[in-house]
Formats: sequence, structure tokens, C-alpha cells
Amino acid sequence: MHQQISEILKPLAGLPLWKTHRAGNIQVFQFGGKQFRTTRKGVSVQIGDYGIHLSCSWRIIGFERIIVGSGDVYWAAGDPDQEPPNFRWDIAGANRRDERIDALFSTRQNAPFMVESVTADAFGGAVLFLSDGYGLEFTPHDSLPKEHWRLLDNINDGRPHYVVTGAGIDVIPESEE
Repeated sequence: MHQQISEILKPLAGLPLWKTHRAGNIQVFQFGGKQFRTTRKGVSVQIGDYGIHLSCSWRIIGFERIIVGSGDVYWAAGDPDQEPPNFRWDIAGANRRDERIDALFSTRQNAPFMVESVTADAFGGAVLFLSDGYGLEFTPHDSLPKEHWRLLDNINDGRPHYVVTGAGIDVIPESEE
């Protein structure tokens, strides 16, 4: 699986990572050029040439520390020791992940991260080495045959999406999305 994942992620090398957002507890990262698409609900959204949807554990590292990670979604924004009453992680901006990733990407609006290289492991994980000493690491964290992450190619109409699961790699035709 190591070689397959390396090949799947290879097109990201040299591209900017310019946007991210959260959908539930899934983090979506946008790479390459910017384009508009209309959703099934008829809403126009800006997406990248490529998108990675991470359902597994992930983190952005830099300067010998974790800047933000997937688990931060379950901690309140602000002082993590001062959780507000009735804290809900699923409300946009209420959690530490949203707060930290928004702060990081707001500093990069005029100079987005660039993907310098990509490495993969044999178990579905990978590291995207980014400019300025940052990295985006993602690692499947269970043995279930469910989706860990997917790569969407948004520039080649009809090209399949690659879905990494605990059982291997599924190739899903775009028409089935």
C-alpha cells in the first residue's frame, strides 16, 4: 500500500495548500488552483484542484511542536482548562481545532503553504512536507474497514476518488459520489 499511496498523493507535490474547513469531525484541505463548483444543494463553493478529506487522526506540525491536531476538536476554544458550560465541539469556532487552524491559515493568506514532498507508510498514513518547516501528517488509527481519508481530483472530470480504508484502497468513480 505504501507505493500506491505515494502515487495517489504525488500530484500534490509543488502545489499550494490554501484552504481548510471542517465538516463534522472531518477536516478538508484544498490544494492547487481555485475553482468554483455548485453543490447538490445549489450553493456555489470554492474548492481546490485537489482536496483531501481526513477522517483519521491528523496534525500540523512545525517548530518542533504540534500546531493543531484532529483531537483539538474536542476541547473548547480559548483556555482548555476553562471549558464553558454546555460546550459543544460541533459548533463552528467553539473548539480548539477551529480556533488554532483558523489562526494558522489566516497568517498564510498571502503566502500559502507549498507541498514540498510527500511520503507514505504501508498502513495508509502519509506526511505532506510543507514550506517553512511545517508538515501535515495523517495516520489511520484503527483496524476497521471504514474510510480513513480520501483524495479528490477536482480538475479531471470523471476521474475517480481514492478512498483509503482499513481494508485497503478503494477507487470510487466520481459519478458515484
